[in-house]
Amino acid sequence: MEPVSLLLAALAVGAKAALQDAASAAVKDAYSGLKALIVRKFGDKASLDSLEQKPESKARQAAAEEDLVEAGAATDTEVMAKAQEVVSAVERDDPATGRAMGIDFKGITAEFLKVGNIRSEGTGARLRESRFTGGITFGDVTAGKTESSKDP
Repeated sequence: MEPVSLLLAALAVGAKAALQDAASAAVKDAYSGLKALIVRKFGDKASLDSLEQKPESKARQAAAEEDLVEAGAATDTEVMAKAQEVVSAVERDDPATGRAMGIDFKGITAEFLKVGNIRSEGTGARLRESRFTGGITFGDVTAGKTESSKDP
């Protein structure tokens, strides 16, 4: 995954977790800190607000990714460190949110892993105690029962 994918995953799972009443203060703080840092450094992005409203939406993720790439957010070391804080907070305090989005994080650092086109009735991707130095890309992960996975 290029760094923008890690950043996008952090924003999506962070938004989903932070919007839940039961989310921990650590998750909410990490997510709001990441979003505030992006806004401070690169300006307000309507696509991030849109992603926050529907974090599972592929279209909203694509729009946010385009804005983040254009802004250069994924090459900013401070932003990427904050993104890793979000991922760490979610994996520690609200791992069910990552799994609900088809991603199960645990102990990840990154130097490019690309995972995509996964269809699963359970967790779509699970990484444990992984070490990378650049990024991880998750693309097109569908987890949980879908209409096509149900018996006719």
